[in-house]
Amino acid sequence: MKKLIIIFTTCLLFINCGNPLKLSVEYWVNDQDDGLECYECDRSWKLKFLNESEFELWTYYGDKAQYQSCRSTGNYSYDIDSKTITILNFSSSNVMNCVNKFKGKWIYKESDFGLYAFFSSKNPSWKFQTYDK
Repeated sequence: MKKLIIIFTTCLLFINCGNPLKLSVEYWVNDQDDGLECYECDRSWKLKFLNESEFELWTYYGDKAQYQSCRSTGNYSYDIDSKTITILNFSSSNVMNCVNKFKGKWIYKESDFGLYAFFSSKNPSWKFQTYDK
């Protein structure tokens, strides 16, 4: 019984028990068909979920992604049963044409090489993932 309690507590505290959404972790956005490309922003995108309802999104360049641009924050909802994130809105209007492409549902499913990612329901070549466990 003690082992079961320890395992359950460990699951709640450290593993997230099957919840693929990770807070405060940077996700890399992969855009296989270049449909997310935006001429006023850099080509590579990152996304971070700050808490249960807010996120930030930005583009970057440089070897270590140290130079950021087109930063925006927004709101989202998450359905743990379907493992679906819905991007609702953005705070920044200066890059609205770019970030609006992120609005909508992102569904968690298997990607390449047995990895998992959140895929856009608008375009299956758009996905974001993290390599943190």
